[in-house]
Amino acid sequence: MHEVIANLVRNALQASPPDVPVSVRVAVEAGALVYEVRDRGEGIPAGQEEAIFEPFQTTRVRGTGLGLAVARRVVELHGGVITAAQHPAGGAVFRVVLPK
Repeated sequence: MHEVIANLVRNALQASPPDVPVSVRVAVEAGALVYEVRDRGEGIPAGQEEAIFEPFQTTRVRGTGLGLAVARRVVELHGGVITAAQHPAGGAVFRVVLPK
């Protein structure tokens, strides 16, 4: 799970403008552990919220496009769910929910 959170934070930092902080939230909701990572970038194109988790999907010049695919697999192996959405105030928010 450490690598999942590290990947989400790294992606958020890359998506956000320089010197703009990203937000990370950890909480317990309905008995589940929840991680949220929000960037301040352009967000996720409409309709791409699921596609970004597919292997080799990337908009970057560098990188393999495997980070989010691996993150999803790791989260699922722990019985959890990872989602991506457009944040109402701009940018993207990734949410990981892990059961107890």
